[in-house]
Amino acid sequence: MTRRGGSGNPQAAPAEPVRVLVVDDIQQVREGLARVLGQLGGIEVVGTAGDGLEAVELAGVTDPQVVVMDLRMPNMGGVEATREIVARQANVSVLMLSAYGDESLVIEALMAGARGYLLKGAPASELADAITGAVAGEARIAGQVTRPLLEKLVETLGRERETHEVAEEARRASEHQRRR
Repeated sequence: MTRRGGSGNPQAAPAEPVRVLVVDDIQQVREGLARVLGQLGGIEVVGTAGDGLEAVELAGVTDPQVVVMDLRMPNMGGVEATREIVARQANVSVLMLSAYGDESLVIEALMAGARGYLLKGAPASELADAITGAVAGEARIAGQVTRPLLEKLVETLGRERETHEVAEEARRASEHQRRR
């Protein structure tokens, strides 16, 4: 049996519905997303919030397993709210759902503790798979941002390797000088 026809992973859906908090500053988006998720089965929307401050407060009250979080919102943005929620409730997984696919924003969200990063407009089945996957400890990143993110990672690791090699050469030279 595959989960909601999305990923093809042979994993049964959890017996209890996944408790989800939906956060977006645009009321129509928030309500539409909550409605779609609520109709999927296996997911219970326990609340909706219009900004990061409200999300932090509601997460403490509704005890969600997953928070689907918009990135840019008034009062407190998604990254800061993610940082707050994860610090207060380590068992909560945050999935960033954003219109922005810039790899620096993805990195910022992941560093704040987000378990995944999906782009708005993703099929409901993909979002449902990401939600149930997050509960199982999986991380999801939208395919469109994966390549630039991996390129940035490879570039950073390459610079780190070069820095390490230069430091190692300097250490050997210093050691050689002391032996003379």
